[in-house]
Amino acid sequence: MKLALVIGSSSESVYAINVAKQSGYTVWAFDQNPNACGFSYADKCYTLDINDTDAIVKELNGRIPNLILPVPIGRTLVSVGKMNDRYKLVGITEKNADICTDKYIFHKVLNKKKLRNISCALIQNTNLHKIMSKKYPAILKPRFGSGSRAVKMISDQKQLTAIISSYSPLREDFVIEDCVIGQEYGVDGAIINGKVAVTILRKKINTSPPICQCVGYIGMPKQANSMEIYNSATSFLTEVISVLNIKNALFHADLVYDMQKNWFIIELSPRPSGHNLHNLFTIKCTGIDIVNEYIKYAENNSISDSCFITEKIKPMIIHFFNFENLYVTSIPDENYLFSKYPLVSYKCNIKKNDFLGPIIDGKSIIDRGFFILEADSVEALYSLKDKFLLEFDTRGSL
Repeated sequence: MKLALVIGSSSESVYAINVAKQSGYTVWAFDQNPNACGFSYADKCYTLDINDTDAIVKELNGRIPNLILPVPIGRTLVSVGKMNDRYKLVGITEKNADICTDKYIFHKVLNKKKLRNISCALIQNTNLHKIMSKKYPAILKPRFGSGSRAVKMISDQKQLTAIISSYSPLREDFVIEDCVIGQEYGVDGAIINGKVAVTILRKKINTSPPICQCVGYIGMPKQANSMEIYNSATSFLTEVISVLNIKNALFHADLVYDMQKNWFIIELSPRPSGHNLHNLFTIKCTGIDIVNEYIKYAENNSISDSCFITEKIKPMIIHFFNFENLYVTSIPDENYLFSKYPLVSYKCNIKKNDFLGPIIDGKSIIDRGFFILEADSVEALYSLKDKFLLEFDTRGSL
């Protein structure tokens, strides 16, 4: 029996579970939520604290897993690293996961090697009233966590003081760091034997400051005007991965390409991206299923990193329904949308007369659904998505 474990069995785990089962694996799923979505797809399910790896080992009852499935997960990624270390499996180590899921330590490690040349301060209850940024605008965010939760752009000391006071006493640590201005990109890729393979660069579409929440991504094709960006991003990430000492993993990263054409790394997670990116959008754009390729690599370490790279990337956009503070009064017929637009994929969870509030983080928008459009060029995608969103009738605001 080939045994694969999934640690953290949310809806984000379903794709990897299905790919593993198609590859002949028996999948055991672990989550503290007894109603975890992934439980319906796994062969066996265990409800327990997934931060407690000894509890997971106890349920294995002497069985040795062949693989820990790479799935989108937050701080509990440390448990994946611990299990990989314990059973000497292909994948991230505990140290890899600990550094990458701790935004303050991540900064310190890279700053020491001049790969994150900004100031960054840790905010805790012990120094709460002494905090000030050296430079504005600044970014305030929780030390741990994902999905842009509680991330804010701060314009001055007065605003920082007001927000910190409203949080007092803190329930968690925060960090404040310099804001780097430029175009943001998301990256999907793999690290194979310490070598970085960038599968796709996704150009971000963000809301205005201070929230700056990503509401869409454009898959960047490899053309004459974008190859420099792909090549320089790969070179930069190679430096980052070398410092972080990650040998094997799927990864997603958030980068900024600044005005001087330099790269800055916001964060890097040694696991696949969520929100229908790695399991849908990346596959549609590139034809590469990074989870499937990674499972094959885990079985046969001779597979090359080139399996995660293609020269043929289609110009596509994935966009979420970024309506704010209004009612949706009518929703267009799905068949009509597919007949009128070059629609690749579509999922709408919005209902007629729903009120859609402000977009404050990923959670406030992701569950509404998404659409994927394809065009001949990146430029055409912007106007195409605007026309598509106008098909939804809206009114009113609070």
